[in-house]
Amino acid sequence: MDQALRGVKYVMSLLPDMGFEFRPIFNANPIELHLKIWWSEEEGGEGLLPTLVREKLAKIEKQLAEISHGVGDTQIPKPVTDDRTG
Repeated sequence: MDQALRGVKYVMSLLPDMGFEFRPIFNANPIELHLKIWWSEEEGGEGLLPTLVREKLAKIEKQLAEISHGVGDTQIPKPVTDDRTG
């Protein structure tokens, strides 16, 4: 268990400016280590995000840009109105 705790401390030491919540569960085999990590966009923006998250975010932003570009090029017909009264 000591090695597992040292692993969590190592991860936390790599991300000193981020908030953590750590909840170990040692009463089972295997043990569970729950580590939640928060970052604040106001404090450093996307630079504080883990690399994997930044890559996924960039991919999603690219997809959204392609979708919005496609929608912008679409010709939307004017609505059909019935001018007849009756």
